[in-house]
Amino acid sequence: MDTVNISEFGAATCLNAEKTLFEMEFNHPEHGWFHSVIDLDNETQDVNGLAFTVNNGDVLSASARSDRDKLLQKTDWWATSDRTMTAEQTAYRQALRDITTHANWPNLADSDWPTKAE
Repeated sequence: MDTVNISEFGAATCLNAEKTLFEMEFNHPEHGWFHSVIDLDNETQDVNGLAFTVNNGDVLSASARSDRDKLLQKTDWWATSDRTMTAEQTAYRQALRDITTHANWPNLADSDWPTKAE
């Protein structure tokens, strides 16, 4: 069985504190999109008989981006056309967009995330 490397990921959710188990979407180059659990403790993954590898940093990045996107979605209503965001709200949303440039990316601690504006 040939092993391919997966490098395209969709939504991802970390399932444990150790950041080794992720429920996520990924695109197998020969078989399309799958939704499954990825275990970073395993060098080779297997889903439906398809063996593949992943770069741990790519998985962590996909998970952190999903977390960021969820936080942005929770504040989308701040940016509706019939209201004006406060400076703090604007700064919070920009900090979320810029989180991928954080020095600890993608291994972010809770304290690395911006504090939500009120």
